[in-house]
Amino acid sequence: MRRRQSLIAFAVRMAAAAMTYVFVVLLARIMELDDFGVVSAILSAAVFFSVAGSFGQRLALLRFVPPLRKQGKKDAELSQIRRAFRLATGGNIALFLLLTALALAYGYSGVENRWLLVLGLLVVPLTALVELLGHLARAYHALILALVPKDILWRLLAGVAALAVFLANGMEPLSLAAVLVILTAVLLVLAIGQSLLMTRVLGTPSLLSSLATPRQDMAADWAGSRLSFTIISLSMVAFTSIDVVIVSIVLGPEIAALYFAANRIAMVPRTVFSSYAIVLGPTFSEHYGTGHIEQAKRMASKTTIEIFVVTAALCAVLALAAPWIMLLFGSEFGPAVPILLVLLFGVVLENSVGPAETALNMCGQEKSSTTASIVALVIGIPLLAICAFLWDAIGVAAGVAMAGVLRRGTLWFMAWRHLHIRLDIISAMLTLFRRRPAVQETAK
Repeated sequence: MRRRQSLIAFAVRMAAAAMTYVFVVLLARIMELDDFGVVSAILSAAVFFSVAGSFGQRLALLRFVPPLRKQGKKDAELSQIRRAFRLATGGNIALFLLLTALALAYGYSGVENRWLLVLGLLVVPLTALVELLGHLARAYHALILALVPKDILWRLLAGVAALAVFLANGMEPLSLAAVLVILTAVLLVLAIGQSLLMTRVLGTPSLLSSLATPRQDMAADWAGSRLSFTIISLSMVAFTSIDVVIVSIVLGPEIAALYFAANRIAMVPRTVFSSYAIVLGPTFSEHYGTGHIEQAKRMASKTTIEIFVVTAALCAVLALAAPWIMLLFGSEFGPAVPILLVLLFGVVLENSVGPAETALNMCGQEKSSTTASIVALVIGIPLLAICAFLWDAIGVAAGVAMAGVLRRGTLWFMAWRHLHIRLDIISAMLTLFRRRPAVQETAK
């Protein structure tokens, strides 16, 4: 069952990666380079800030909902989901208002109309809502509902709409305003549709009913995890999103456009790890909640080598094809090839460590995961800024690789220390070779 779900998740993630590639190439082709850079910065900022405004409720849904479902505590389950919706919605609205005030006060390089920034910032709370619904669907093992709306449909529908406007406009480059309106409108429709569909199919509380329900106390363990899960969630997305924002601020929208293109391609092999995590997260939580700790450990060890081999193979293919891949964005994207190669090398290094983070978060060791995340954020984000000033975009890519290795290495240490499990490719290979002779001897 788990392998089937992993294959489904991987297939959907790969389809999403392909859709993302087509979508980004399309935008790069039908927009001016500097406007494309602004959109890149807004989309990347939305990923980071939507996590910040959700106060860790995405991971909380994965951590606490599956055990409640397994134990048949329906009232407690629905009550805590409503509380999570209220907290995440309030946090993201407050963050949107803060970002709006900053955008109107200070603006952004290359954007004369500051209200366009406000329009773009609407993507932040909408992204937060869709991701929150997606994580809840994951907690219910509804992978299609979890992944398809944002990962595939948003890019597909927005891409089709943008292309239609481009063709109707005589193939003139699309304005920044037109693209932002399309992105925001499609995401809003998908958020409403996903919420209604999940309420009907899965029986989850709707967002409106959750907001209208009188305030309820959050379970102690759920409430106590907010800070930890917020920090962990931020570290999970920081080095695939905040790097684009830093490049945009320090080096300008045009360089950000080149960097964003490389960044999106480097996300493709990352889908391997995230595909496994989608399935492993709720499963770990169920095993931990029901006391099957050793079973969760064995599952984590088994997946380490699978993740590394597939990730390394994808990175090798992309590295060999890098010049031709970037050429599809346009001739001006050629300088992004070295950036892509550095990012891909970093992905391989990161994935030499298995799902240590998932194991920690879902097995009651979120404080240890928080410590690793704090180390990565405190060191990593200033490192990216310094690298941007000293070595331009390729320096930021190197900084991302170093920060990623630091983060995953710290998580590996925490998993070894607190769960007594070594989730790295070397240990997995040694374990594999040790078992083979034993199996052969038993067969004899």
